[in-house]
Amino acid sequence: MPPSSDIPDPLLTDAQATRARQLEKHAGFIGMATGIAHDLNNYITAIQGNNAVIQRNPALDTRAVECGQRINASCELGFHLANQLALYSARMEANPESVDVAALVARLRKATTAVLPRNVVLDVDVATPSPPLVADPELVLAMLVNLVTNAADAMVDRRGLIHVFIRPYKAEAHDATNAFFDLDTKASWLELAVKDAGLGIAPDIRDRIFDPFFSTKIRGRGMGLPEVLGILRMHNGNIIVKSKTNTGTRMRALLPASPH
Repeated sequence: MPPSSDIPDPLLTDAQATRARQLEKHAGFIGMATGIAHDLNNYITAIQGNNAVIQRNPALDTRAVECGQRINASCELGFHLANQLALYSARMEANPESVDVAALVARLRKATTAVLPRNVVLDVDVATPSPPLVADPELVLAMLVNLVTNAADAMVDRRGLIHVFIRPYKAEAHDATNAFFDLDTKASWLELAVKDAGLGIAPDIRDRIFDPFFSTKIRGRGMGLPEVLGILRMHNGNIIVKSKTNTGTRMRALLPASPH
């Protein structure tokens, strides 16, 4: 009888065993997300196409036209969900280029204006000189917006500071314990970190925060952090999460550092 996969390998540390289980679960989710994204796209395309044909009928009354518009709006939401699943499974194509970090920060501030509560302030600290960044600028922006949005949702009384750091980072041995993927501590990394002073992550849900559709928010879909994870995988990156209940969370997204 083969040994059960639930029995820990005595040669693995607790951190290694936890990561092994996490990566195994992640691989299963990726396969599921890939299939769902593909089928969802096909189904919604068919619905949207048939709806477009129906809407060409000049005999439709006002109510029928409005229903068609609502169908089309729902299709767009479905396409967005399929896109998130594709990002999570890293099945989309990244278009890396040299990124203007100052322009990235300006776009981040603009994109989060409508997301952040009135009493939450975004503080961005970029290393001087600005570190070189080669990545897909649209995907990196989406990643940062998701991290900032997640931080804002954790803020106590919806007020306080959210810090964003963009700077070179040298990973330490202890970072490997908190990294999602196996972390190369000898590599050179660029840190894009988001830090809040919110509620923190409860220990009992820590291993689930990157699972698709897991959310502690009433209206949350639970695809923000999985999307971040997929974007990092597309760039051969990693993420280190450090959190303490009622103290705050730092999510340190790491991208391979680019030479000047």
